[in-house]
Amino acid sequence: MNKALRNQLDLLSEVAFRELELALQMAKSAKQLIKEFRLTPEDFCARMDINPDQIKTYLSGSYPYDIRNMASMQALYVELHTKKEAEEAAKRAELNFVDVNTPKQ
Repeated sequence: MNKALRNQLDLLSEVAFRELELALQMAKSAKQLIKEFRLTPEDFCARMDINPDQIKTYLSGSYPYDIRNMASMQALYVELHTKKEAEEAAKRAELNFVDVNTPKQ
């Protein structure tokens, strides 16, 4: 970490530090969702209802996030993980069905 950044962090109040922490968590969560679910920037923006021109700002942590953005991120996380788990369960069930119905040799 460079000296200028350390000096800026030293000047932050507890409230400002918490705001910075939340912004960085939002940026990190967005990057993880995009990577894990192979979302295009356009798809992510559409699902999060943000302007595609602001994706760089959103992913850097400098976007003016609000409670709606946080709720949307949580809802998208739940939606994508639920869909993924359902698909994996269906695959497991299909494999179990094939195993049961395959004649033993």
